[in-house]
Amino acid sequence: MGAYLLNVHVTAEVVSRVEQLIAQLGFLARAQSGRFQTYRRGSEAVSLQTESLGEGISILLVSNSTDLLEALPDLSPPAPWQVFPNIDASGLGSLQGSLDYWWQYYWWPYWQSLTQKQRNEWLQDPTYPEAWREYVQLQEAFAGNDTESPA
Repeated sequence: MGAYLLNVHVTAEVVSRVEQLIAQLGFLARAQSGRFQTYRRGSEAVSLQTESLGEGISILLVSNSTDLLEALPDLSPPAPWQVFPNIDASGLGSLQGSLDYWWQYYWWPYWQSLTQKQRNEWLQDPTYPEAWREYVQLQEAFAGNDTESPA
């Protein structure tokens, strides 16, 4: 059986839910290699690595357990202002450093996966900071038809 790899950025609450799910499904910790913790249940395994990035946590998860994969909670990334609360979106030009990394590898692929209707709803949600809605809209305009990067 093949394995699946997930590389996502989530909140600490979601990481806790993933760890609880691993235990609930009967996976037992067997080995730690570097920053990976590996759990086994019969012929199934799951390896999990977590690392802080901004105010969220990156999860690298490798598993051959379809039970686990089907039961995972929503793995959408947190909103930009939640991950980088000290960044003023109205002053952003080009992205650099950890914000650029997060944007390219977590936020933008997520954004591109949304339907146009979902994007419009996000951009029009008045509970989201206006500066961030405008910045995302600007990045989308720069991207044009390029679905690979925010330009």
